[in-house]
Amino acid sequence: MLLLKDAIAFGREEPANLLHRTRCRPIVLEKASEGWALNGSEAVRISLCGLTPRPSLAPLSALSTISSSHHAHPSMPLLAKIEHRWQKPDKGKLLLLRFDGSMVFEIPAPPLRVGSPEWETPGYTDCRFDDSGRYLWCAARISADEIEVQLRETDGWLVVSRTVVEDPLGEASATFFPTPDPGTFSLYLAEAGGDTRVYWAARDGVHTRFALEPGLRDAPPVFAPSGREFLVIDFTYGAVQRYRYPVVQPAGVCESPFGAFHVSLCYLDDTRALAGSLNGRIAVLDTPTMRVVNELAVDGHDDISSFTRLGDYLIFFHDDEETNGMLCFPISYILDRYAR
Repeated sequence: MLLLKDAIAFGREEPANLLHRTRCRPIVLEKASEGWALNGSEAVRISLCGLTPRPSLAPLSALSTISSSHHAHPSMPLLAKIEHRWQKPDKGKLLLLRFDGSMVFEIPAPPLRVGSPEWETPGYTDCRFDDSGRYLWCAARISADEIEVQLRETDGWLVVSRTVVEDPLGEASATFFPTPDPGTFSLYLAEAGGDTRVYWAARDGVHTRFALEPGLRDAPPVFAPSGREFLVIDFTYGAVQRYRYPVVQPAGVCESPFGAFHVSLCYLDDTRALAGSLNGRIAVLDTPTMRVVNELAVDGHDDISSFTRLGDYLIFFHDDEETNGMLCFPISYILDRYAR
């Protein structure tokens, strides 16, 4: 058992503008009724999370409304926000907001294709700034089987590239996830029945191109620090699958001895990863052999619901208001404990 002790608690709140001026890009956390979530859909409180010079939260009280997507600009106190569609004509807009809640720009959803059924609701589904902060990727539903992906420059928010991507699932949600390549995202499509697809979305200047990855029909890819491989969770069988990259090839499967793997997955380094199971237990994977070689637990906390890697830190989410529901460990500390 790999037991983690002396966690760094998120017990202090900082002004948002101070927290944003850190070397570690903050992530947006949304406080739902069941605890913290990364870009969850039932948010009642929105905060930025940063780790330098210490683990801190910055509540954005002016922005704490129910919405479906938020993403922070990498260098400016600016947030891109998408409102829920919920079959209302004025929802699904893309909003650019300052941290105090004031509006910078409002972009209505693109119209549906002519002939779309009346029940179809247009609207943006996700957005993400690239690492440079010069561009904002946006995905919007324009028909039952089409997603429009826009590339907007952040000086005036104009569209510089527009591509229609086929949704082979129909009515799937579309979400961007980062890859090791600065100009490339994975566009993850997921429908309510559980089927998924992944496109590689690449930018070359102001031109974009999309390629459907035929071998990926599982959870979005999680990349190794080297960028030469990634892992996905196969929700059908509850296993973790390994793939080589950029030429995508299967490279092994790991089944869980604790019950199905689900939701949380991250690399510690290029040869070790963590995978969370449905019953809350966390497996340590040796990725070259795709074997479970250890189990990880946090001392005094058997209520860990999920975890994520943020820069050089690992954050565990749990149900404890005293620590703001989060515990933080440096990745170097975890690897040192593993080596003992």
